[in-house]
Amino acid sequence: MAALDYATLGGVKRRMEITDTDDDDVLLDIIADVNLDVEDMTGRPIGPTTATAQLIDGYDAVEDGRCLVYPRGIRSVTTLEVASGTGADFNTVPAADIYVRPSEYARQPDWPAFEIWMTDSPSASNAMPYFAPGIDNIRLTGLTGWAAIPETITSAAEVTVARTFLSNRGGFTEGDEELGERSYRALWRGMDIRTIKRYTLKSVEII
Repeated sequence: MAALDYATLGGVKRRMEITDTDDDDVLLDIIADVNLDVEDMTGRPIGPTTATAQLIDGYDAVEDGRCLVYPRGIRSVTTLEVASGTGADFNTVPAADIYVRPSEYARQPDWPAFEIWMTDSPSASNAMPYFAPGIDNIRLTGLTGWAAIPETITSAAEVTVARTFLSNRGGFTEGDEELGERSYRALWRGMDIRTIKRYTLKSVEII
């Protein structure tokens, strides 16, 4: 899966006041590498993503099967289905029985939740009011990740692309006749690396 567009061609060219297309191919190459660097550092996408019938192991649930930790971040759950074990039939959990936590007031500004909780007072129609142990026995559809790419990450990525481009003047050196290896490496500043690492995947504290 490709990385999210933390740096974009349009954003980098605006920052560098470039109006022609002469170096677009080179810039796009650097942008692709820098965007991958971001997710290499964070261990997850930091921006809007979706889950569509995503399979999750019930064995990963905690709190006696009432909490499912979701490290990529969860904004809302459209459909949640749980099976009693590996290969069993799925049961749809009523929307009223699902909570994402921490609540908005307890999160960092603009951050998603990281836990999906099953209610402690299930609806009568809820045939599976807990996350049963199993492999691929939870199926999730919803909005995941951050609602938008944080501006601080965009700025750090665009600056890194510009620094890398300017340090090479847009030129590549053929390091290998067959592979055509490029001569540059993304030039991350320490302050920009620290910005990105604020979003690094960490263990989640259960509330």
